[in-house]
Amino acid sequence: MKALRNDRGIAIVYVTLFLLVLGLLFVALGVDVGWMIYVKTQAQRTVDAAALRGAAAIPNYNKAGDTSMVYDMASGINDANKVMSQNAQVAGSDIQMCSGIPNTPNCLTTTYPTPAGGVRVAKAYTAPLFLSGRLLNGGNSSVDLNVNTIAWLGGPAGLRPDLPLGMCSSQVGYPDKCSDSPTLPTQDIVWDGVGNQSASPTDDSAWWTPIDVSQTDASDCRQIVADPTKIPFLYMDQLISRNNGQVTSCLNDIANKYQTCPSTCDPIGHPECTRLVPVFDCAANPNQTAPIVGFAKLCITQVQAQGNPKYIKGPLICNVGIPGTIGGGAFFGVYASRPVLVK
Repeated sequence: MKALRNDRGIAIVYVTLFLLVLGLLFVALGVDVGWMIYVKTQAQRTVDAAALRGAAAIPNYNKAGDTSMVYDMASGINDANKVMSQNAQVAGSDIQMCSGIPNTPNCLTTTYPTPAGGVRVAKAYTAPLFLSGRLLNGGNSSVDLNVNTIAWLGGPAGLRPDLPLGMCSSQVGYPDKCSDSPTLPTQDIVWDGVGNQSASPTDDSAWWTPIDVSQTDASDCRQIVADPTKIPFLYMDQLISRNNGQVTSCLNDIANKYQTCPSTCDPIGHPECTRLVPVFDCAANPNQTAPIVGFAKLCITQVQAQGNPKYIKGPLICNVGIPGTIGGGAFFGVYASRPVLVK
């Protein structure tokens, strides 16, 4: 009877049972956490693919203000992107258009910004819980996982213009009045280096030089026209020096270089006549420094280098892409060729 009342070693039994339960709990937790990570990885890849596809349609959206192509592209991911056999298709309510800059974008669900630079996709997917849900999640056998991403098309970080001339944004109506279509530009602007647009005294255009050059030099200007690779890269908000005086010898070189350009703009048939130029934020004084507010392409249809007035004529095209560049910069009238994930 004395032996039956001996409780030595009973603690080992309780500890063993406790460790067994704890071990089962950790196993259950490990299995379910692993499944959640697996599902979230699949889901993240799906929204990444949807956002990248949607961002590719941003030029169309900015041109027409129509989100349908963005939706069509974003929702067009195929069955290979399904998440745990769930419907991976992205709906309109999952899509936001983003403006601003990629580091701090402003993404809106209903009142879409124009112009837009990126697309945000946010969607919830369900992950199954095999064991821990019954123990820790109130008996629920699944959990919702929210995933989101932002794909940014925008523009390149910097660009090298093709000519040492540029436009004043408000005077030429940039970007509202310049042509959106790179294939069917319609509205002509007249660049004369003096500040006249269609016989108006409005200061609409100017030669430009880097900020450390005091004035436009004819020799430097002609070298740049002959070899555009001598033009430095320019960036948004960069200050450059403007000079609205005519540089006749340089204008003659431009006339000779573009004398074969057709009188009707043809960017596809004559890409050599469509030149990238900066757009300035001009003030009343034409001979001063000015910040760059964007870039566009001038489709040269006529160069008049003799007589009075002298001018360069052609439509200003804003909705253009720059081949070989990736996205990530602020949108400023030109687009990169490939969107990138920024969030």
